[in-house]
Amino acid sequence: MKIFFILFILITSNCIFAQNFTISEFEKCDDNYKSQKLIQDIHSQEEDVTILKLNNYNYLAFGDDIYKYNVVESENLILRKEKLSSKGTSHYRQLLDTLKTINPSLLNITKNEKGERIVVEDGVTFQIELLKGNCQVNYISDNPHIYIKNRYPNFELRKKFLTVFEDMQSLFYDKEYEKLKRDDTIFLVYDKLDEIRNVKIDKISNNGIVTYSFLFSDGKSLGLKTLDKEIRSVKKKSIKDVVKIDLSILNNYRFKAMFEILSTKRAIYIIHDEPGDKKSKIKVTRAYLDYTP
Repeated sequence: MKIFFILFILITSNCIFAQNFTISEFEKCDDNYKSQKLIQDIHSQEEDVTILKLNNYNYLAFGDDIYKYNVVESENLILRKEKLSSKGTSHYRQLLDTLKTINPSLLNITKNEKGERIVVEDGVTFQIELLKGNCQVNYISDNPHIYIKNRYPNFELRKKFLTVFEDMQSLFYDKEYEKLKRDDTIFLVYDKLDEIRNVKIDKISNNGIVTYSFLFSDGKSLGLKTLDKEIRSVKKKSIKDVVKIDLSILNNYRFKAMFEILSTKRAIYIIHDEPGDKKSKIKVTRAYLDYTP
């Protein structure tokens, strides 16, 4: 009888103290919380999902499938949505589970075992936010690399968080975007045979001005102007190793990002055709940024 009574106490105690969390035991929930429109839009596309926000532009939605979103947060606008292949989903679900075990309050302890303040300057802040329903968990770690290197208090926890962040962030690595940022001179390839999405081409015949106008998803536009008289032939091998980007990809990105990149370039050229191996020369023209706020 005593055994049954003890079992009853244990079972009822577990029922009383057990708690079902929406995200994790470290979540903060508010019944009056109303998420921004962008989060609502993602939730409306994917039911019963946990949203992982890496920064103002990259989001992951964990549901039956995993989707990644490139967004313009200030505009509450989704630029691109892409489903992750089933091959890698288990790995990223494990990363999410690992993240949920981390206590956010322990990521920024700034005193050592003696109670002395740890001063770390000139570093980078890493942040992940988990969102589901009216609950959220916010992870912030300032200068984790320095804390890990010097083995400051809770460096193991910072290392675990940093591994999750960098692995999640790698999903959003964009080779074409990195190429755009890399050099101070870029060549944009324009294939007349291909329809270029959201690019309007105007030509004023009397003076030979051609304007390539890019319409971005946030409704803003940006132009590149060229002059027919400046078209010239150059040897193909002379631009073999330069940064060459398909003209049509520019409007895959945020207007602000493209404007900042293009406005800092020393020179922008448009390649008017991309010849086969048998041709030794290609036609290029200098392009000038055309934007009036």
